[in-house]
Amino acid sequence: RPPPPRGPPGGGAGGARPPPPAPAPGAAPPPPPPPAQFSQRGAVLKAFKQICTLIQGPPGTGKTSVLVRIIYWAARVNLNDYGGERRALLVVCQSHSAVDNVMEKLIEYSKKQHARNNRLPLLQILRLGNSTSIRTAIRGCDRLGANAQHHTQYRKAHVMCATALSCYRLPTDLTFPFVVMDEATQLMEPVALVPLVKGTNHLVKVGDTKQLSPSVRCQLAASLGLDSSMFERFQHKGMHCEFLNTQYRMVQALSKFPSTAFYQDELLDGDTAHVHLNDVLMQFPWPVCEIPICFINVQGAEFKTGQGYVNVQEAVIATAVVKHLLHMGLRPESIGLAIPYVCLLYTSPSPRDGLLSR
Repeated sequence: RPPPPRGPPGGGAGGARPPPPAPAPGAAPPPPPPPAQFSQRGAVLKAFKQICTLIQGPPGTGKTSVLVRIIYWAARVNLNDYGGERRALLVVCQSHSAVDNVMEKLIEYSKKQHARNNRLPLLQILRLGNSTSIRTAIRGCDRLGANAQHHTQYRKAHVMCATALSCYRLPTDLTFPFVVMDEATQLMEPVALVPLVKGTNHLVKVGDTKQLSPSVRCQLAASLGLDSSMFERFQHKGMHCEFLNTQYRMVQALSKFPSTAFYQDELLDGDTAHVHLNDVLMQFPWPVCEIPICFINVQGAEFKTGQGYVNVQEAVIATAVVKHLLHMGLRPESIGLAIPYVCLLYTSPSPRDGLLSR
């Protein structure tokens, strides 16, 4: 028999779906409207509908915002599913700094939701790791140290945050129904398996295959496939990946190159990308006036010190550029200085000039 005719998606004759059942008394409220951006909305919704969800987030597309909303509302739904019993969600990243970043944004979002509706309790978030590895701003939060096997503190948590590799220290009888992996494309497969052996039945992996990949120094290991992440393997096997396709970080003149070179011209520009440079920045001697980017080739020598690598000539040029921007009238808090080595930040180009302070 031929299938019955279907109506338009989401309603209409033949295709209409019955309304969802009303929530039980005392049930957790449904998630709020996701971010207005369409691809973000689709990624949030798919994370709740699928057992395993891949989300690719190019730079500036709101990946962390999507991640935080998934974690928060998954924790609320998870709490209700188990009749009020606290079954912690597990949030893992490749690095401690990424864990702290997600945790800070999650705390902030939880407070905002509580301020809007005081019936929504603040999430109890637990951080696994030693204090020396954790950002100062969140050291006051609940934390499990090296003796995590002997703690009962995790039973009070809604969300547990940790690096993927440190999950081996969790109690062996502890299971997580929902696992979220940030920086998933940077995790080697054996490392990604560590948090997954905790009995999870729902997985969300967030990353970007066009950015950093797993760091593998052994050529033999790389040749055997350890330089590819589980995220990539799932993609190569045909699993659909939710693509966050709108960036809000770069002006349009800068976003054109990564969109063309890495994302097949699928990376769109949000509202903030169409903002024109102010008069102050237009005074900078850009090689092409319409494109605010400048590459400076520095003929300097790099050498290793007791604390790391240093290139004094690069420090001189970086200092000169920053001083020029300040002299133009740019506010200090609007200037970002990204460097490859920490010790370069404290390198003094000369006794008179000095470099930027901490």
